[in-house]
Amino acid sequence: MGACVMEARVMGACVMEARVMGACVMEARVMGACVMEAARVMGACVMEARVMGACVMEAARVMGACVMEARAFVQRLSNLTGYSTSSLAGKKLWRLYDTLTCQRIHSLAPPLWATEELLEALREMTSSQLTFTLFSGQRLDKARLSGGILLNAILKNFSRAVEQGSALRFILYSAHDSTLLTLQAALDIYNGLLPPYASCQLFEFYQEHDGSFSLELFYRNESGRAPFPTPLPGCGGLTACPLTLVRALVREVLVDDVDGECGVKPRWASAGMSTALAVAVGVLAVALVVSIGVAVYRRPERS
Repeated sequence: MGACVMEARVMGACVMEARVMGACVMEARVMGACVMEAARVMGACVMEARVMGACVMEAARVMGACVMEARAFVQRLSNLTGYSTSSLAGKKLWRLYDTLTCQRIHSLAPPLWATEELLEALREMTSSQLTFTLFSGQRLDKARLSGGILLNAILKNFSRAVEQGSALRFILYSAHDSTLLTLQAALDIYNGLLPPYASCQLFEFYQEHDGSFSLELFYRNESGRAPFPTPLPGCGGLTACPLTLVRALVREVLVDDVDGECGVKPRWASAGMSTALAVAVGVLAVALVVSIGVAVYRRPERS
């Protein structure tokens, strides 16, 4: 698609002319699903060797219809909930879906307007929005400062077991669904769906017969069946991936110095400043006491 668009140089003009992209981002921020659908149509169109101009026009038509439908849905949610469309375009959309899902799972009566059809549409839009947020623009930076931090901690547990030995046989992290999906995004195994209740990303660590170490990944998102294998991209489709290869594949998203990545001053620097300030105040206090004592000593006695 990229080469075709670069060659034809008409996609940008088409989108700008339709005034779709800017309006969508400003009003609803649901462009992710629309862009992905348009890209799918564009790719299928090009694969069918149809004329590029017709492909671009078809993609623009699909994008425009998608945006119009998304705007109408967000406006409907705004009317039902009282939230503004701008807030629903942000985190409110996910929080709304999460709240309604929690109510249903805990057998609490949801609002009358929260029908199964609306919840399904809300789930799809939320999933598309999150996928677009995670994988569009500066993907590696997002992965490093979210799931990459936890991933680094998990891999350090395995490296510590290899280098130092460990009596631990099981480590459990309790986390939110947002933590789970950012971890999967850092591993590049996120399936684009919101994690359901009690989902779990499993890391199974093995020592092979030749003494090497390997890692297998599984995702449990259904209670009624065994976890799904989630092979790491780059491992050649193998379920068991050598630990050294795993670290090499994800090295770009691992973070050792979180404070440095975020531009936060080290704790020792703050502590040092506090200590220096305390010493300075102490010296000034001592100097003040000494000066008062000297002044009192030198004051002449009154007759």
